[in-house]
Amino acid sequence: MISVVCVVCVIQKLEQIVVGALKRQGMKRDHVCFRKCYTRLFNLSKSFLKDVRSSQDLVSEMHRVVDFNVSQVIDFELRQAHTTL
Repeated sequence: MISVVCVVCVIQKLEQIVVGALKRQGMKRDHVCFRKCYTRLFNLSKSFLKDVRSSQDLVSEMHRVVDFNVSQVIDFELRQAHTTL
């Protein structure tokens, strides 16, 4: 049961980090592309982080992965939204 709780805590922390990174880049929750950016960045980050072997410095690694990819995800989603208009 503890491992399930830990996984939930890690997912919640990743969600917070993703939302924070998007906000720092000017992508607020009321932006039309926020949900797509959030989903793509969360899933991309999760795919990288599942290969982390230990929980030591896990939060730091979450920040690094999210911060490295946030601009690219926003640019991509904004381009996608622009081409579908």
